[in-house]
Amino acid sequence: MLTHETDLLAPAVVQDPYPAFAVLREQQPVHWNSGWKGWVIADYRSAKTVLRDASSFSVRRLPVARETDPAVQRLIAAMGRWLSFREDAAHKELRRWLGSYVRHPEKGAIDAVVENCAAELAAEVAASRTPIDFAATFSSKLSNAVICKVLGTPREDWPMLARWAQELKPVVHSDPLDSERFVRAAATFGEILSYTTERTGHASREHESLFAALAARKDLDNFERAAMVTEWIFGGNETTASALSSAMTCLVKGPVSDDDLAGNDDLLSRVCEEVLRFEPPLKSTARVAVNSTAIGGVEIAEGDRILILIGAANRDPAMFEHPDIFDPGRPNNAVNLTFGFGPHFCLGAHLARLELSHAVRQLATRGVFHRTMIHRVHWIRSIVSRSAEHLEVSVN
Repeated sequence: MLTHETDLLAPAVVQDPYPAFAVLREQQPVHWNSGWKGWVIADYRSAKTVLRDASSFSVRRLPVARETDPAVQRLIAAMGRWLSFREDAAHKELRRWLGSYVRHPEKGAIDAVVENCAAELAAEVAASRTPIDFAATFSSKLSNAVICKVLGTPREDWPMLARWAQELKPVVHSDPLDSERFVRAAATFGEILSYTTERTGHASREHESLFAALAARKDLDNFERAAMVTEWIFGGNETTASALSSAMTCLVKGPVSDDDLAGNDDLLSRVCEEVLRFEPPLKSTARVAVNSTAIGGVEIAEGDRILILIGAANRDPAMFEHPDIFDPGRPNNAVNLTFGFGPHFCLGAHLARLELSHAVRQLATRGVFHRTMIHRVHWIRSIVSRSAEHLEVSVN
């Protein structure tokens, strides 16, 4: 068995995982990690193979909580209804329905919502005169505002949903040092269940919202609606907020001018894709082997866990030339695996790209990137997420 004992939660690896990822990719791209108790994949080709083949590699990988608290068990059952973890007959239909709702231009005018939210928050950043936490004052606020608009949540409830997103994070990130994470998240789900039941009970088709759309689906009960809302609150906030903060770290005094970013749609699109490749908001995703198989010449047993290092695959020199250089001009940056590949490609990818594009344009229009200095970046302790917990900057 090929083994490698890299501690994926070591402080140095959390703050900058890419040197460790490069060693794994070069020495043992498919190897057993005893700390994670599963196989780790670090090369692009093997990663894409696993992501594409849902028949051999399952997403049924629910978090395990030792607590016998009924509220915690209810939380686990709700996460089992997340589309990210489903492979049942309803999975494809629910993905198609929800994806169509989010992307449809008449459903809440999503593009205008994102643009207006980004403009409002970018103006506040540009006007700041003291150091700010960009992750808190821009990234998290924008992602939460958009999610709340899509759901149809009243403005006065936005801070509550932002709190819920933060309280759900430790469960998905699986930080073993946080022993109370399941208990807190279980209480949060109880609140979401009550709130979703109330909102869908009073949702009107006169006002387009995801709550109204969920209410119209009579095949879903309140528990399943709340499970979908919970996934939406967590996933929609976390992934996008992480990408927005990463854009700041990539573009501050970087290779592209604010004027070019603000006025060139093609360049803006390529810059956003390069941000997603260079600093993906998800460092990894997991699967379970359905049967005995081989990946990269390594035999994998049925039931073995597999951790796909998205961050390592996105910097594989076999796919991306000079991968550790931020280069918006690279011809193939759009083939990154940031949002996955295959049947479980991220359902919110369209919305995340939309938010990232509008955010970068609005910040660039105000000359923020080349007037900003980064003082401190602290990345969250997680195997899964590449999220700036704190990003202290000042705008000159």
